[in-house]
Amino acid sequence: YYDSGLVLVILFGSEISYTFQNLNSFQLQRLGKNISNYNIKIIALHIMSDITKSYDLKEKPIFLEYLSNKYQLSDSIIKIATNRLCDGELITEVKDAENNQIYFLPLFDINKMFVSTVIDALDKNKDNIFSENNTIVEIVNGLENCIKESNLNKLVKDL
Repeated sequence: YYDSGLVLVILFGSEISYTFQNLNSFQLQRLGKNISNYNIKIIALHIMSDITKSYDLKEKPIFLEYLSNKYQLSDSIIKIATNRLCDGELITEVKDAENNQIYFLPLFDINKMFVSTVIDALDKNKDNIFSENNTIVEIVNGLENCIKESNLNKLVKDL
């Protein structure tokens, strides 16, 4: 008994509503495809350095907007890097209801957080689909060990 035009208007309205509610998610997905892993690592190390230094000096936590302004990057790009850091269990995201801002805190001892720790967490927060006795996996793991043992592998707070 419903007019098919009315049904189409309702369906179209629901699609528009869904799109507006998930706009940030769509933007992150689109932007994330255009940023290389190398750049994500660089941005993430900058962010981790800021977060750990602030925490070490007992300063106010680092806010999303601060990072965007400091590095002249959009909130969306900063969010991609902070999401990867959260997925790697290096930081936690806290929403400040009073200021309606997002700030970040380290999840473990910053005196044990090395550059290699961050890189490993960014690279390995996904399941490994290859066996450990695979020759290529052994080579990559050996290179990662070289990074860990390098004198360039500093504490993130000291960058």
